[in-house]
Amino acid sequence: MGRVQSEYEVEIKFIERLESIGYEYVELKNYSDVLDNFKDKLAEFNKNKLLEAKGSATLSDAEFERVLIHLDNKSVYESAKILRDKYVLSLDNGKTVYLDFFSFDIERNIYQVYELCAWYYSGFDS
Repeated sequence: MGRVQSEYEVEIKFIERLESIGYEYVELKNYSDVLDNFKDKLAEFNKNKLLEAKGSATLSDAEFERVLIHLDNKSVYESAKILRDKYVLSLDNGKTVYLDFFSFDIERNIYQVYELCAWYYSGFDS
């Protein structure tokens, strides 16, 4: 019988496999990094809509805060439904834009992976 692998070793192999099929590895050291990455990727995913509505492919801090409030404190079922739907975001300039979180076109989605065990073993808990 083979050697039993630690959870960390299994995770590293899984990450390597995902990278081999096109996932981008991102280093996220804390919760702030997670939020910054989500903000950047959400803006990138909706770049054309944001450019048309406000002339910039970025989300302001206030706009992103409205997105987070929309997503916060939901059940798993509610979150899954929200992430499949469009979100009507009121922009700072008074216009609205329909944000997508995911696309049924798998070529359009952004795929990333990061190390969760590294957070756990380093004591990250906030």
